[in-house]
Amino acid sequence: RQVGSADGPLVRVAELLPGVDVIAFGLHLSNENYPQALRSITKTRWVQIEGHVEVCTCLRTLEELEVASTHIGYLAIEPKGIAFSAALVDLVMHLCQMDRQGRRRRRLRYGREGVKHYHKPKDKLMETVQASLNDFLQWGIESCIIETMPGNMIMAVDSLNWFVTPMLSSKAVVRWLLPTALPYLRAGMVRAMQEAAPRLRLQRPRSLEPPATWRVKRGVTAAAQRAKAQAATVSCLCCTAGLGLSFGGAAGGGAALVAGCLAGIVAAGAQARQAAAQSLPAWLNPWNASSWAAATEPPHGQEDVVSHHSSDARLSGMVFELDSRDVVVMERWTWDWIFDWLRAGTCSCLPEILRAAGPSLHRFVASLFADEQASAPFAVRGCVPEMVFNVTEQEEGCPPLQLKLPAFEICVLLEVNLRPGSGGLLARAQVAITDEHMRNIVAKAHSQITQWDLRRLDPRLAGFTQPVCAQFD
Repeated sequence: RQVGSADGPLVRVAELLPGVDVIAFGLHLSNENYPQALRSITKTRWVQIEGHVEVCTCLRTLEELEVASTHIGYLAIEPKGIAFSAALVDLVMHLCQMDRQGRRRRRLRYGREGVKHYHKPKDKLMETVQASLNDFLQWGIESCIIETMPGNMIMAVDSLNWFVTPMLSSKAVVRWLLPTALPYLRAGMVRAMQEAAPRLRLQRPRSLEPPATWRVKRGVTAAAQRAKAQAATVSCLCCTAGLGLSFGGAAGGGAALVAGCLAGIVAAGAQARQAAAQSLPAWLNPWNASSWAAATEPPHGQEDVVSHHSSDARLSGMVFELDSRDVVVMERWTWDWIFDWLRAGTCSCLPEILRAAGPSLHRFVASLFADEQASAPFAVRGCVPEMVFNVTEQEEGCPPLQLKLPAFEICVLLEVNLRPGSGGLLARAQVAITDEHMRNIVAKAHSQITQWDLRRLDPRLAGFTQPVCAQFD
């Protein structure tokens, strides 16, 4: 029964005969017996491959993230041999073109330059590896980002409630008026986020700049103060005259009282405008600064790194920007989520009041700030919790391979539109993450991946007698 198997005597004899060993290699390769295929062409118990490969990625949108080109700067194979090198190229190509079930991959995405005519075996090899890497990137985006988004959104709301609930519960009036816990997102909002994720634009600016400051229009506070004083004076005069005319029995007392009340309303509006012009920047600018500082702090355990907040240091990182069409959709879903939260409070009519007064409040706030400032940022610090992915299924007597990504900080930058006639409330939506957090994620993933036994990831490698580990920089 074992005579014709991959390790049977007939095959072992064929591997020892010059010329016939190539036929044995082809049979092993077609049957996906990779260890035996490697054995048939090397005649040794070990193979050492060292190389330097450069991979260039194209960052446009998350959906279009691709490996644009690959280049081999150095490659050394021991033992040496022309037949062995060519056979090794075939083996790697077969491994990349087939999935773990032995089926040809459904989608091999090549770079923008497409498939070329091959002049050297390594060119064909790198094109195949490049296509396989693109296929792997798309699998990672779909399985690690889009499919896990519902669970991540639940954890995100739980994290928000962790500090929102104590803040809302601190004052009795707020606790009576508003619910102390945020609701979970609607299923439609999560689906909209899953659809918008692939369209995220990836940007690599020269440096990450902190949020711009909110600048009040010059003279707004002084003008509001003068209007308040003038309206208050007119209100007092009209009310005094109205009362005097009314007690004296003269005509016109009622009209004077009405004019006094209207002047009082104008004075109250001027007071509100003055208070808003003073308090909004005084609250928003420190809030943005503290949110940015907290989101760009080094990861836990790397506090000894030289602070990037010094005056001569540049903060580097990546920015993910939401497509303008998705900004409109997400703004609508976010307002529905806020209204769901407000309806659970004591004043259930508050969402309708806010919906009716929203455009007027938007115009009122926008009129306070400088004309040259088309938008102003609102920064929110976000903490993405630790995530654990099962790479393999549970096996008898062996736990699944897991990939644990550490928690990291992000800064959500919402650009508030200060020109109400040109769009909705939000003009842009971005997420910034520093290189320090990205390097920490890559380092944690690298330390785990290099410890994996690849025989558990792909059953085609199960024939190797020693662990197969990936070592890379």
